[in-house]
Amino acid sequence: MKWTDITSYSKSDPIPHVPRSWQLRLTPDIAVSVVSEHIYHKGEWVMHCRPWFDTHPLDMTTSTPAEKAQARALHLVRSKVAELSAVMSKCKQKE
Repeated sequence: MKWTDITSYSKSDPIPHVPRSWQLRLTPDIAVSVVSEHIYHKGEWVMHCRPWFDTHPLDMTTSTPAEKAQARALHLVRSKVAELSAVMSKCKQKE
C-alpha cells in the first residue's frame, strides 16, 4: 500500500505543486485521508476515515511533515479497528 497525492490543483497554484492531500486505500471500502489547509482548519492537519473520522484534527500544524500526519492518522484508525475487534470477539456466533 502506498499513500497517493489526491490534491486538487488549480491553475493559480504555484509550480511546483505542493501536495496538500494524501490518501491510503486500505480496502475497496475504507480509505484514510490526511489533508492540510482544510477550509475549516487552516494551518493544521486533519484526517478522514469513514465510518470513524470525518474532518478530525490531528493536533499538528502544517509545518509538521506529511509523513508524521499520516502515521498519526494510521495510529488512530488502528485504535478504532482494535476496539471493534475486541467488541466482536465477545459476540457469540450463531450457526
